Amino acid sequence: MDSLPLLQMSVDDSVDIGIKCMSLVGSPAIQVGWIAFSEHQVSFAIDNEDERIVFGPVLIPNQKIYRKDEQLGEYNVTTTAENIRKIREKFFKSQNTTAVNTNHQGAAVQAYLMESFISDSKKGISNPEPFNSLPDGTWYVGYKIEDDQIWNDVKSGKFMGFSLEGTFKLEPDQSEEDTIINEIEQMLNELKKKVELGGPGSGPQGGGGGGESTGGGKTVSISDPEVQTLVAKAIEAAPELDKLGKDAATKHGAKITEINLKSPDSIVRKTNDEENGNLENIKDAVRSTIIHDDKKVISNILKDFPQPPNRVKIQSHESNALGYQGNIINVKLKNGLT
Repeated sequence: MDSLPLLQMSVDDSVDIGIKCMSLVGSPAIQVGWIAFSEHQVSFAIDNEDERIVFGPVLIPNQKIYRKDEQLGEYNVTTTAENIRKIREKFFKSQNTTAVNTNHQGAAVQAYLMESFISDSKKGISNPEPFNSLPDGTWYVGYKIEDDQIWNDVKSGKFMGFSLEGTFKLEPDQSEEDTIINEIEQMLNELKKKVELGGPGSGPQGGGGGGESTGGGKTVSISDPEVQTLVAKAIEAAPELDKLGKDAATKHGAKITEINLKSPDSIVRKTNDEENGNLENIKDAVRSTIIHDDKKVISNILKDFPQPPNRVKIQSHESNALGYQGNIINVKLKNGLT
């Protein structure tokens, strides 16, 4: 189903656009059910009514949801965290918080919205148990069920989750790579406003790698002072880069490799064979690799960097001769090493 067209779901100011009703369903489209809360039982109490609240996610950012209709055929629909906020805002503005049915049937259910929030780790709003594996930007709701039969159906497992009912704008979704590139371009444009990119140690290619330029076709060797300076700077900067990478990986739930220092032999060989003797072009004397399944994580990592990156290069396995895929981020460290 990944080959199907992907449409982005959003809302606008049109009166007929937005959520009209919340439906209780047996199989929610987002494939994540709710949890049903009941009061703590008081010791020796004979009668104790349930709270009758069902709670769970309604929309999960960037999740693909399969759809099929006569007009569009088969397709996937998705929505961003930003659009989820807009959808929720319009839902409250339209005052449809008491509109509830079952399995998208017309009969109204006696129920109403009790709670609503969007997870946001930066604001200290975490995904609750047992939904802590869901991404930031997930919209959660809690509904009070007053209908006796419906509540019995909830407890028996007949209804397992929420499903939105309404009319939404559907537009072709940008590819993940296009989205990342656009976000990176915006970041670099902001960087251009703050710093002058044309001078030494700045610009898309980053700062000096250590020592004076050895360009012009000069052949370098391990004994050269410039090479020794670069190696020393890499060793000195390793702890800083290691912490920078581990902080980013931890925050975004990614894996990270151990810090890696390029050997003097490799530095000399790459400088002579690939960089025409220009030692300043060596930007991987010290490095680590952050690993995550979601390509969009790079955008979030870039936003969290304490200093803007000097260069970002997106590699596709289809265009790279060695089959590499990933994103190279060059940053200038405190000792001047890129």
